[in-house]
Amino acid sequence: MKSIITVTIITLCFIALPVIVFGQRDIAKPADKTQPQPVNPNAEIKPTVPKKRQREGTSFQSQDVVFRQIGTRTSAFFQPGNERYTCLENQCLDRAMKVVNDTQEQTYWKIDGEFTEFQGENFLIIKRAVLSP
Repeated sequence: MKSIITVTIITLCFIALPVIVFGQRDIAKPADKTQPQPVNPNAEIKPTVPKKRQREGTSFQSQDVVFRQIGTRTSAFFQPGNERYTCLENQCLDRAMKVVNDTQEQTYWKIDGEFTEFQGENFLIIKRAVLSP
């Protein structure tokens, strides 16, 4: 009887030990190498798209974006990730939006600018916008 209990305990140890040791490890997910999906200008905006809060004055360069008119304001959708930020109106944005409105197909842009904050929300000040090839 004691030998059956001993064999059972040893067997359980051999089964449980690898589960305990190897079950704690996180399996690394492979990097997503898919191309960013185009933004559908006619699609409804999902309010669940996460926005990263940026500090006042944080600058950025060569960010890939798609501009989209939402109501009376323009939003920039950062690629990849589709984070959406409202753009503050200035001459640079005005020139970009003329191209967007005159073009039938979706245009991709590389922009330089700066984040600003107002009442807990980030806005973009576009300083340079160039059509992306």
